[in-house]
Amino acid sequence: MFKSKLMTTALFVPALLVGSYAFALDVTTAETSQVASGNSVPNSDGDADVHSISSTGSVILDGLPGNSIAVEIDHADDVDTVISGTIEILDDGAADDTRYDTSNAVGLAMNAEDDMQFGSGLLGDVTLESTAIIRLLDSLERVDDDEDFVFDGITLDQDTLDAADDVYLPGAFAQDSGRIGLHVMSRMQGNLFAQSGSSILVTTNDGHGVKVDADIIGNLD
Repeated sequence: MFKSKLMTTALFVPALLVGSYAFALDVTTAETSQVASGNSVPNSDGDADVHSISSTGSVILDGLPGNSIAVEIDHADDVDTVISGTIEILDDGAADDTRYDTSNAVGLAMNAEDDMQFGSGLLGDVTLESTAIIRLLDSLERVDDDEDFVFDGITLDQDTLDAADDVYLPGAFAQDSGRIGLHVMSRMQGNLFAQSGSSILVTTNDGHGVKVDADIIGNLD
């Protein structure tokens, strides 16, 4: 388990229905809603399409209630997942006038239930390619409150026009807690790869860059 202090799709894919398949995750443009992999349609040669976010695709979310997981890999069929684009959860609006609580937010989660047809947990490899970025950063920078040349907390800016109501939080690394970049929540039967150049960037209190809470039957590299 790797713990770090430093470390958006209008398309939501439903779960497998009896007698039918849902479409594979295929994000090639900028999306702003949660996505999930679901299960995939076999192609002409009988193989299922790979679940993917391409290098031109992204999933960038405003951290609104209910957006706890940006990308959820939850399919039960044996299909690989390839992430080449950006996954990001923002904690403020584009005009810096809206504040979102992103505590316990997760960028990429492996979270497949046991399935009687396909097996136990998540099947297939998950790869972060060299262009993949998972980013859950804080909009506030750390400050040196006591001027000893060491960043030692953050100041919550309650009103940009009035500094009198600002609140200094000593020892804090971020406004929110429990952010996780990549979370293995269910058993995986496959490899989890992160290619050179891929990155997971997280600022948080009591969170993780990568958190593994279930067995991985495969390689972790």
